[in-house]
Amino acid sequence: MFKSYLVMAVKVFLRRKFFTFASLFGICFTLVVLMVATAVLDHMLMPHMPDVNNDRTLLISSMSLIGEGTRSTSSPGYRFLDENVRDLPKVERVSIFTAASPIKLYRDAESLELYVSRTDGQFWKILQFDFLEGGPFSDEDERDGNRVAVISRRTRQRLFAGAAALGKTIDVNRRRFEVVGVVADVSYLRTGFSDIWVPISTSQSQAYRDDFMSGFNGLLLAETAADRRSIQEELTSRLPDIERPQPERYDQLVVNANTHFEQFSTDIVSGENNEPFPGRVRAILILAALLFMLLPSLNLVNLNLSRIFERSSEIGVRRAFGARSGSLLVQFLTENVLLTLFGGLLGLLISRWLLKLINNAELVPFVDFQLNWRIFAWGMLLALIFGVLSGVYPAWKMSRLHPAEALRARSKL
Repeated sequence: MFKSYLVMAVKVFLRRKFFTFASLFGICFTLVVLMVATAVLDHMLMPHMPDVNNDRTLLISSMSLIGEGTRSTSSPGYRFLDENVRDLPKVERVSIFTAASPIKLYRDAESLELYVSRTDGQFWKILQFDFLEGGPFSDEDERDGNRVAVISRRTRQRLFAGAAALGKTIDVNRRRFEVVGVVADVSYLRTGFSDIWVPISTSQSQAYRDDFMSGFNGLLLAETAADRRSIQEELTSRLPDIERPQPERYDQLVVNANTHFEQFSTDIVSGENNEPFPGRVRAILILAALLFMLLPSLNLVNLNLSRIFERSSEIGVRRAFGARSGSLLVQFLTENVLLTLFGGLLGLLISRWLLKLINNAELVPFVDFQLNWRIFAWGMLLALIFGVLSGVYPAWKMSRLHPAEALRARSKL
């Protein structure tokens, strides 16, 4: 019996090509957009190299001095992080580093633009890089100002034509650095992105040590994920007692130590003092996903109404020859479920192809967007639910009509 339902469904799809195409397009397009969007979010927010410990990390990337009618906001300075963050309780490790900034390097009279970041030894213990050659530099290298560098695979390719780079030297801001490690390329969307990493202390000037604001980020590794909230609270409780520059002008200091998702949320919704609202962002994302799934589902209801309405004569004839209401209802639902499964399979294939195309196009440096199978399963489940629900009412209504009424249904539906 079920086989006959499937055979009839396929024949109906082939006979009514417009409705089949419109339904498949709606289901497929919805799943493709959902899968691509979640692949991007997954790449940005879930644990991936090198920040595999982002469930235990906090990032300090912004601070504000606030006074009467005035405000100064920038990244933290080295002195602030060094004096006020290193001894926070329940923190396993603290790293101070600069965001990657572009520099010019030259090879055979060719100008190359690469990114350089200054870090300490703890940076390599909080973030887990994939080393292709050698290893990281240490806290001792940073303390002693040793001119050593870790470079990315791309940098090795561009500077040494892909040959082994360990022990060779590179010129960074007119200073020679020995390569002690080569790592796999890091996505532009991940913490720790750069092409070249060198010790902080190799800066041409040591004036950064006295800067309260600007120039650096702090990365904290909590002992456990549950400790992050208490670390945030402890940092906030310390702020009123910290000596501020220009106290006559600024009477408040605001510093946020954000989780990975909180940091992401500040780019979308943030308060007056740049505080994150992760709950609002989470609600926005969930609501957007539900609305995006709901709109094509409403269109699918209209298509099903039109499709079944167009088949009123067929229904009348089948009812006249003894077809039961239940059989007709199962037939219509089988068609909806089969159509949804076809659309889902097509959406999966297109999503994989599109993500591969985006990765190969390198629209964002070194990204590796992958399908999220959990989201795909939820998307397919929602599509099936909406597919069934969108066909239940019109199918139930038409399957219960008297044969004579079914033949005149165009004027009644």
